Amino acid sequence: MGADTTAFDAFFMTKNVDMEHEAGMVPRGLGYLYGADAYWMFSQIVFGDNSVLEDPQMVTRDPVTFFLSGFMTWMIPMNGKPAPHNIMLGQWEPSWEE
Repeated sequence: MGADTTAFDAFFMTKNVDMEHEAGMVPRGLGYLYGADAYWMFSQIVFGDNSVLEDPQMVTRDPVTFFLSGFMTWMIPMNGKPAPHNIMLGQWEPSWEE
């Protein structure tokens, strides 16, 4: 999905996850989660472990997890982008370059 794959090895080494799992981390869920970083963050916030990172299909299989992925995308800024919630409440303003 256009991600920079050069940091994947380091990311997986710090999370103790096999790098082969990255191929299964395609866009899923109401929040359109994609990539190891989003799956890991979502799993840590919702479950407090690596369960979603180890089983990415959980996002589409479980209705509650599917719905919660939308809340994460809506409420938490990721990948250098502001969360829609922050924009609407005026908690984020673009810089001159943006």
